[in-house]
Amino acid sequence: MQGLDKSIDTIVNVSGGAECFAALWWAKAKQLNVVGLHLYNNPTNNPAVEAQLHYAQKQCDYFGYQLVVDRTDLPMEHAPPPVNQHMSAVAMLLLGNPRKWRYLVWGANAEDSFAQRLQLRFPIRAYLAQRSYQLDLHGCSAEMLLNAPINLFPFETLNKSEVISMLAKNHWKEMQNLIWYCYPPTSKPELTEKISKTPTGYKPCGECFKCTEWKQAVQVANKSVYKQQEGTFKKQQPNQRWIEE
Repeated sequence: MQGLDKSIDTIVNVSGGAECFAALWWAKAKQLNVVGLHLYNNPTNNPAVEAQLHYAQKQCDYFGYQLVVDRTDLPMEHAPPPVNQHMSAVAMLLLGNPRKWRYLVWGANAEDSFAQRLQLRFPIRAYLAQRSYQLDLHGCSAEMLLNAPINLFPFETLNKSEVISMLAKNHWKEMQNLIWYCYPPTSKPELTEKISKTPTGYKPCGECFKCTEWKQAVQVANKSVYKQQEGTFKKQQPNQRWIEE
């Protein structure tokens, strides 16, 4: 397994989705030294999980970042929320690679769960607890806290369609082939069966909740020209239909 370059000081969660693409773009624009982290858990050979890994790798390749993958083959009748695996994987990555870590960058938008964001504090608590050799943080010093990584949510003020609209202004051509948004529930295997491999990637089912969410967000982003503030309209508006619906 390839190790981490000593210059890397920032972890970006990369699922292959739009917000993770945005997080990588943001980190690149900020000139951060990034490693992408992807979670792989596919006990049932679900093609959607394979697609996530495929697009996560494509996104990191596009921005020139290394991707590391946390793989688990633990038996599970129902997969728990990914945030649980995130907490463990990030903590292990931080503790297993001693250095001055700066940031953990997440693509969560304004519509994501607040409870999820609270859970994402755990890796930093685990990091500080290990550094202070205690189970709680009463032994944490000011110096330890100053040197601990910081959770960043660059898009917490934007909803999904606003994130898509922002990205499309500069990356709309690339977005067509670099983003995966299809996540059929395990209770509907007939939707999973509709996912197919293509010469350049994967074709989504087009019917699951996440596919519907993507289509609606794209439609809102494409029509955002009609939502400008009063007094800012121009006689000739540019064509903002960047993304295929």
